[in-house]
Amino acid sequence: MVPAFLCSLPVILLMYFSAQTPEVKLFSDYLAAIKIGGISAYLLFLYFFAHVIRATSKYYENKYFVNDKGFPTTYFMAYSDSKYTTEYKVRYREKLKQHLNWELHDEEQERANYGEAKKRLDEATRLIIPYVGDGILVKSYNVWYGFVRNLIGGLVYSLLFCAINVCIRQLLINETLLLYFSCVLFTVYLVLYISRKTILRQYAENYADKLLAEFMTIEKRTIK
Repeated sequence: MVPAFLCSLPVILLMYFSAQTPEVKLFSDYLAAIKIGGISAYLLFLYFFAHVIRATSKYYENKYFVNDKGFPTTYFMAYSDSKYTTEYKVRYREKLKQHLNWELHDEEQERANYGEAKKRLDEATRLIIPYVGDGILVKSYNVWYGFVRNLIGGLVYSLLFCAINVCIRQLLINETLLLYFSCVLFTVYLVLYISRKTILRQYAENYADKLLAEFMTIEKRTIK
């Protein structure tokens, strides 16, 4: 819900300045008074908006990871990637086999059929996530990744809300502060939107680093 709140700041701005403007105050008060099951219209909007941005964030996740090189836990452990040493990748494969009875392609097999090797690396990630569980710091890294992913999913809507605010200010609400704050928010959202791929990949890689590191250090145990 926090990403949805941050992405809906232009809406909150509009609600505030509408309540201060006599020409639209009546309509603003009417919207503020709407309740369904004792829940205000804004909270309902926030709830549904959170679902919308989650769906949008999944689109970006698929675009930048699933339909590209895969998630960082996949391409980090591919022999073609240079982040980790070959020795570390061999140890990872051995640990997967010992702890989870899962075999990955060796370097020669991966080179011959990377598509199949990538699928097995993806499936390995789905096995180690429940195996590691919350870990020591894994949960916090995962929470941050989820937060950033959902925030990015809402940016395109935030930019639209800001543009609507500017139009409404020109047509109905003669309030300079509404224009000023909307422009500031638009600039912030735009910078984040332009950098979305870099930001999302950075947080995903931070999470993958921690997940892999904790998997490599834990003792053999039963999956939770």
